[in-house]
Amino acid sequence: MKLAIVILAGLVALSCSTVMVDRFDHEEARSVVMDAQGISWLEVESSAGSLVIEGRAGLQELQIEGTAYASSEDILAEVEIVAKRDGNRALVAASLPDGLFQWYQGAKLDMKLLVPDTLEVEVEDGSGAMKITGVASLSVFDGSGSIAVEEVAGDVFIEDGSGSIDVHAIQGVVTVEDGSGGISISDVDGSVVIKEDGSGSISVRGIEQDVKVEDDGSGSIEVAGVGGDFIVLDDGSGSIRHQDVRGRVQVPD
Repeated sequence: MKLAIVILAGLVALSCSTVMVDRFDHEEARSVVMDAQGISWLEVESSAGSLVIEGRAGLQELQIEGTAYASSEDILAEVEIVAKRDGNRALVAASLPDGLFQWYQGAKLDMKLLVPDTLEVEVEDGSGAMKITGVASLSVFDGSGSIAVEEVAGDVFIEDGSGSIDVHAIQGVVTVEDGSGGISISDVDGSVVIKEDGSGSISVRGIEQDVKVEDDGSGSIEVAGVGGDFIVLDDGSGSIRHQDVRGRVQVPD
């Protein structure tokens, strides 16, 4: 249900930015700084535009830099970074104007966040590429666009509509629900669970514990270097290859 909402947000964001890139004739820098002492949870809402989040050891504030793009000066003035705090939780959101449904109208906001590496992070994204590194734990609910995640100290959960997923160097459990697009996961201290994959190849390597694919629609599955079990419960079409699995192997006939 949450993914459906995010995908709808992505479609709205896309409809707001259907103009070609060279139609964004206006751009302007945005920046916000927030004291991060006492904050343990960060929620980021990004509708249209790229998103980068980097966790930094010892950082005591949220440093948010952005570039706003729009098809007119009036629209550009409404593109903002919103940052709020409620106790130990913080919200950072891209605010775009409503009602941009004409072909010649459009807006987006690219954001880069530097945050303490102790934060648990949740991202809700409509469309656009995303790269997240060095946080305590991560949940992503994404409509479309590529996702790259590295060096997370805890668990990673990704629910994605479409676009490639690349996950590397995770100390916890990795769980993925994906509509379409290739999935690459490597160097995970915990287990990997792919609950659902509609289409696209799956590559999983260097996993200390178990690898489990619950429901795969189409596309190849390649697994190597698994410390525990490798289990595929349901596979629609595509080859399944595995090597160096120390535990039990269970795949459909």
